[in-house]
Amino acid sequence: MQAVFKPIGLLKTYTQGDVTLSFDAPITIRQGLHQIGIPADLVALVLVNGKQATKDTPLNDNDEIQLIAVLGGG
Repeated sequence: MQAVFKPIGLLKTYTQGDVTLSFDAPITIRQGLHQIGIPADLVALVLVNGKQATKDTPLNDNDEIQLIAVLGGG
């Protein structure tokens, strides 16, 4: 199975763009984040196939995961 992680904004610096992750056993988005090197605490919003999800959502084959970073400022 595989899923495509699409980091947006600051999160792209961790992956240099989109990442296709292959997995044999079921994993969650949080586990996928760990495998591709993005700290889960930097991710504020997750969309799976265009619908809001949590980091504990299990991945399915051919999922597209958009990752939006925490925003900060002053």
